[in-house]
Amino acid sequence: MNAPAHPSFPVLVTAFGGEVCGIDPVSGRTLWKHQGKARGEQHPVRAVVVGGVVYAGPIDGELHMLDYTTGRELGRSKIPHSTGGTVMSVDGQIYFAGNAIIDCFGLDGRLRWSARFDADNNARGVSLAIPGYAVQGDLRN
Repeated sequence: MNAPAHPSFPVLVTAFGGEVCGIDPVSGRTLWKHQGKARGEQHPVRAVVVGGVVYAGPIDGELHMLDYTTGRELGRSKIPHSTGGTVMSVDGQIYFAGNAIIDCFGLDGRLRWSARFDADNNARGVSLAIPGYAVQGDLRN
């Protein structure tokens, strides 16, 4: 997968209910939309932008890689767990966390590792942090 060039203007990326959208931050106009099969409140999606690629998931149980400026799909990878309450990108890795599980993907979309914590703890609000950077977990899912 070749990462697209950085855009000359910012695109506001929003993810929710099984879909991801690119929004013009000046006008509010939808520039592009990417939808999964399953949609609605029970299908939360998280997204992060790295190097001109939007990494969004879970969408239909997969990580979707999209061109930041156009929304064109660049690739997909299976997400092995129903994680996704929190997403963070650090040093070429994408982390999806939720339900006491962390799945780590490389920028190529391949799963690098998964870690399960307390199997009896179904906590959705998983926070991720490194020195100087933290992402708080979403308690809704």
